[in-house]
Amino acid sequence: MDEQRRDDRIIVLKTASIRDRGDKPEIHCAVLNVSESGACLLIPNDVALPTRFELAVDRDATSRPCAIVWREGPRIGVLFLQEAENETHGV
Repeated sequence: MDEQRRDDRIIVLKTASIRDRGDKPEIHCAVLNVSESGACLLIPNDVALPTRFELAVDRDATSRPCAIVWREGPRIGVLFLQEAENETHGV
């Protein structure tokens, strides 16, 4: 995969949850690395994900709107969205 990252990444290992609007159950995942603009997540294999969702990081008690930008097996790359951008896209 070509590196197209805008910001330097920091390798981390944190637990998190992917939350979609509505009554869908959250999906537990791991955050492998993070930058100012996005993160790499490890998700269960063959899980269907919405293209946009909230990522809630357990240890930090933070939540960020995200959009999937790539997927390679159980790893996905997400872009952090601005709140207004997230509301515009109905997530």
